[in-house]
Amino acid sequence: LIDYINENITGAPVIVESFGKAYDYKAGRIQWYTGLRGYLVWSGHHLTQRGVTYGGLIQKENIINQIYNSTNINEAYKICLLNNIDYVTIGTLERIRYPAGKFNIFSNNTDMFKKVFEDKQTNTFLYKVKR
Repeated sequence: LIDYINENITGAPVIVESFGKAYDYKAGRIQWYTGLRGYLVWSGHHLTQRGVTYGGLIQKENIINQIYNSTNINEAYKICLLNNIDYVTIGTLERIRYPAGKFNIFSNNTDMFKKVFEDKQTNTFLYKVKR
């Protein structure tokens, strides 16, 4: 996935991946290795380095949780559009942190999300939010 992003995605899109608390080394793997902007990576970092208020932080966490836990594709799509999210990552970490996630809603709705990357060995996907 990292190689695909580095070779094929340009500009400064915003990507959603599973977030973590302060210095959670598992969170932020896409942002670290690609330079893409993460919607939220480390909660503590956003509070201390980016000037996000505690209320704003909780809101960002809830938005990511809603995207990954949603069973309603229209809701997930609307959330992405309203928050200027360009890509949604689904990989091992998201499956661990969101075990009830209905990730197939993304692949079943190609008019809202376009699958741009798939690795069947690791069950990793990257979806582009269509505008």
